[in-house]
Amino acid sequence: MQKSVNRVTLIGVVDREPEVRDFPSGGQVLSVWVKTSEQWNDRQTGELRERSQTNRVSVYVAPMIRELRDSLQTNDLVYVEGRMETRRVEDQHGGERYFTEVSVRPYHGSIATLGQIQISESGGGGHASPGAHDDRGSIDGGYGGGHRGSDSGAAPAPGQADPDDEIPF
Repeated sequence: MQKSVNRVTLIGVVDREPEVRDFPSGGQVLSVWVKTSEQWNDRQTGELRERSQTNRVSVYVAPMIRELRDSLQTNDLVYVEGRMETRRVEDQHGGERYFTEVSVRPYHGSIATLGQIQISESGGGGHASPGAHDDRGSIDGGYGGGHRGSDSGAAPAPGQADPDDEIPF
């Protein structure tokens, strides 16, 4: 079999409150729904178009779950790194259902909060508030890639360029 890579990276907005479920075995899983969107200009009409998608993210790492359950909120901008997994479950009527989700497991993923998105009253999209990066940084519990936010939270001195301005997203 040829080698392959199963790696997912999302930057999106938490769409609804995170949910923690307990397993009969004593473990837990935290489910977070992350909304991503893309915008483009329609070639024929010239109008701005947008397509959004909500991705289910399941976190199976206890230290991350403890941190995220108390800090993650709706409209938080998050960076998620994990694997794509499809699970089969039996529904209440005995039928099979399949769920595809981004899975964050020990040594295979991380989540970093990038800030809070402010939703405008006109209903048009959101934008990161000034100084949107908060000091919560990465919540990787010592696992994964170790994406960490700024520990100081200090803005660059006047006249100095902010190194984050060079990031292409």
